[in-house]
Amino acid sequence: MEIPEDVFSMDIKHLPPESAADDKGKIMVYGQQLGWRTVDVREADHFCKYFECTHFTYTPPIPKNVR
Repeated sequence: MEIPEDVFSMDIKHLPPESAADDKGKIMVYGQQLGWRTVDVREADHFCKYFECTHFTYTPPIPKNVR
């Protein structure tokens, strides 16, 4: 399976860095049970352990016309 270049593997020993978070501290994680979820970067270990999340990516930017 080919993974897009902006989606990264993660596991409990290789969690996303704090620098991957947006200005609100969020990233997106993926697991087969949950699909994609937006979570606080500090909760990545929880989602790896309990929801078997295996990938993460950055949150998309907020559109300029939305306040």
